[in-house]
Amino acid sequence: MRTRSLIAVAAIAPLLAGAGTAHAAKKPPPKKPTCKLVQDATADGTGTGLGVDGPNDPNFDITYADLATNTKTLTAVIGLATVDGSGSTSPTGRTYDVVFNRGTTAVTIRAMLEPTGNVWAGGKGTGYIDAAKKEIRINVPLSALAVVIKPGDKLTDLKAATWRWAGPDVSLGKVDSAIGVVPYVAGWPSCVKVGL
Repeated sequence: MRTRSLIAVAAIAPLLAGAGTAHAAKKPPPKKPTCKLVQDATADGTGTGLGVDGPNDPNFDITYADLATNTKTLTAVIGLATVDGSGSTSPTGRTYDVVFNRGTTAVTIRAMLEPTGNVWAGGKGTGYIDAAKKEIRINVPLSALAVVIKPGDKLTDLKAATWRWAGPDVSLGKVDSAIGVVPYVAGWPSCVKVGL
């Protein structure tokens, strides 16, 4: 009797192992990270706000922009031709916007770089200038936004813009802008590390 039990177990074991392998084979592939959802040509940071183009200012020249979220934070990134401020045509201040829609509501994430100090997301966020990557990075708590963003929500109509600035609420004109065509799905893996 014991011999029959051992034979039965020996016969069933490979079937169970095969079932486990078949189940593992159906596991979905990992999600491919999104990268540079907004892209722009170089050397077109030429806007003056006067209806005519001026010389290209690499401090305003957008190369790309991105968004990424986790369950607590949204990170917006703008890549530029340069971020060192040297030779800037706006010594009174530079502003960098990443804009997206959540449903029908437009949300603007803004960095203001001014001689008196930098302001990230209207004082609700943090950020820094990454000189090595030539990026402006802005981190905002999801709880500080005017809309609710949950994992799986689509953030559409991504845009980026740069502006010459002369202090609070005094814009000297848009310098460069770029529009993306692919939405970002909240919580989706990204080349952007959230919060960094």
